[in-house]
Amino acid sequence: MTTVNLNVKTDDGVEQIKHKIEAIGLIQLEKSMRVVKEIFDVLKNDEQLLDVVNDLFEEAENMTDEQLVQGLVGSFETLTVRLPEKAVELLSILSDIDIDTLRAQKVMDVFDIFEAVIEENDVEKLIKRAKKSLSVAKTAFKFLKKEKEETKETAVESAS
Repeated sequence: MTTVNLNVKTDDGVEQIKHKIEAIGLIQLEKSMRVVKEIFDVLKNDEQLLDVVNDLFEEAENMTDEQLVQGLVGSFETLTVRLPEKAVELLSILSDIDIDTLRAQKVMDVFDIFEAVIEENDVEKLIKRAKKSLSVAKTAFKFLKKEKEETKETAVESAS
């Protein structure tokens, strides 16, 4: 668990509080995927940004996990420039910091928060696990598709 300092405005001035960045939970994952979908919806209308993301995904299969993590970090940096509100929303969800509190932080502190989220979530390990899970799912879907096709063929043969 990584602790970051947040500056929170109060009636008495600015108070510095400590916030623990933890590994994301399922609720955070669900919320973050909604934001990612919204980002992809925006990407559909922005060819230049879409090209950046497409390049990352096309190269992902041939990248080492470390290169993929670096690409994702680079994509986040692109998002902060091109879609800053979505980048902040995503970081708010992943860090479990209220979005208004996050927006009130100094830029360098926000980068510290971003780095803490990356560190706590062992992105490289998550990517390896996601690849493994996607591979298993892909195999299962291929099997289901093949089984469905065989069922259709059997039905056609029976009808003949």
